[in-house]
Amino acid sequence: NDLNLRTFNKSLGGGAQLDVGVYPMFLALWLLGKPDSVKAHASLAITGVDDNTSALLGYKNGGAASIFSSFVSDSVKDAVIMGTKGSITIHSAWHKATSFTIRKNNEEPQYFEYPYKSNGLQFQAIKKLPPTKNITSIFGDKKVSVEKFIKVNQLNIKDERHLTLTFDYYNQAVTK
Repeated sequence: NDLNLRTFNKSLGGGAQLDVGVYPMFLALWLLGKPDSVKAHASLAITGVDDNTSALLGYKNGGAASIFSSFVSDSVKDAVIMGTKGSITIHSAWHKATSFTIRKNNEEPQYFEYPYKSNGLQFQAIKKLPPTKNITSIFGDKKVSVEKFIKVNQLNIKDERHLTLTFDYYNQAVTK
């Protein structure tokens, strides 16, 4: 690892937890809310930032979340959500997943795949997008078709739900 990178620079907010650990932390907070307790362990790079961090978030209702972030190991990037009736595995990388598996207790796993071309950042990008008429230029030769879809369905693609519908339509159009 290049210790001169921003990710290893303490004054620039470096560290595995702040750089890549925010994603599993977000999922845990989104699903379970604010934890009642946190137990964490980190190993530090010579620059003083964490290069590995694991944490266990505890909840009074019995819920728990285990998260891991690392710069030095190529860890699994699946998200596994477990409950009393089974589990859901959102396959790697879960923030831009195209497949998941549902495992109900004492049943065969069910695998689902939804091909979706994305880098996982389209929702962050929407905050920086120009007016709608300029946004559709990103759809290349499918621009006219996408604009018609937006108009017919009266979509506001600055609304995340409408943006998702627009990308779903585009992805279907591209595969045809």
